[in-house]
Parts: sequence; C-alpha cells; structure tokens
Amino acid sequence: MLLFCHMDKMKITASRFYPEEFLKKIDAEKYKSKGTCEVSIEIQGLELDIKNITYRIDHDGKIQLKPPFRIHSNKKAGIKPKLVPSIVFKNGEIWTEIESYIRKELATLKLPELPKKRSMQLDFLNKIF
Repeated sequence: MLLFCHMDKMKITASRFYPEEFLKKIDAEKYKSKGTCEVSIEIQGLELDIKNITYRIDHDGKIQLKPPFRIHSNKKAGIKPKLVPSIVFKNGEIWTEIESYIRKELATLKLPELPKKRSMQLDFLNKIF
C-alpha cells in the first residue's frame, strides 16, 4: 500500500512490522500489542528507510508511535537516562504523514496477540518434572 501526500509528492511504504512478546506483566495489562516497524519514504528522489519506529496498541485500539531513539546515560558524568532521537524531522508534517500511514497499516493488519513470556525458571522446572 502506498501513500502519496501533498508535500512534494512524498511516497511512503511499510516494509515490516515486528511484534514483540510481553516481558513484563504491566505491558500485557496495558497493551494488546507492541513492537517496532520500519518504513521507506521517498521525497523528490531521496529514498530513506526508517527503522525501529516503536508502536503500542492498547486494549481500546489506540495506537501510540515514537520515532527511532536510543537511551543515553552516563552515571559517572551525572547524566540520567534520557531518550535521544535517532532521526529528527525538521518539517513536522513528514512525521505526521508517516504516523498517519503507520496507523492505517496497523489498523488493517492482523497482528498476533503474543502470549506472555514465561520465566526461564518455570520452563526449566517443566522440563525436569
């Protein structure tokens, strides 16, 4: 599926969605699905692949998206953990169009509801007994 926006004929295509298992009980309580995705965009001949876009879908179907980021900290220098964007869109309309596109794709996809991850200890005990 392609999206052409009014901004300089930007073309967006979804490459892949990567659902994640719930590692924490609180995540399973808050979200129906979560993971990352990647998209390809083309603007006036410039092609970019944007990876590690985080998505969360709550039980009411509300979708939350975050652009790629990493967590930076340095305890020795007194820098507390904070999110640092990997890519910054100077024109906010570009990210708005990407968000809109991903929301439409997620709404039409049948993402599997992943089971809660069991502890390694329980898996080990089940194999013994």
